[in-house]
Amino acid sequence: MPSILVDSDIVIDYLRGFESAKSFFKESFQNRNLFLSVINIAEIYSGRDTKKPAKDHAIVSFLNNFQIAVVTPTIAKSAGILKRDYNAPFADALVAATALEYDFQLATRNIKHFKNIKRLKLLKPY
Repeated sequence: MPSILVDSDIVIDYLRGFESAKSFFKESFQNRNLFLSVINIAEIYSGRDTKKPAKDHAIVSFLNNFQIAVVTPTIAKSAGILKRDYNAPFADALVAATALEYDFQLATRNIKHFKNIKRLKLLKPY
């Protein structure tokens, strides 16, 4: 079963009720191991509406479906190199380094921040 690191934008789309994201997760939870980085969790909680108790509950419930990919010192070093060499935004560099370290495919709609990173396997789900 392939493993996929899911970027924040896909999770946020799901939480906002986008049908394309719902379809992606419906199929993916059955056929793939899905992971999040702690960086993705921080990005998800940076939205203003996450202050609402009902929204927080929905987020917690949904995130419980994922495994967490731990950010290690090796990943941190790789992220610094990716930021330096590809001028990637800091959070995206950490997410990309995590996907590379664990040999995950990265599901994202934000292809432009990742497309130049060698060896990174991208999946644009919709």
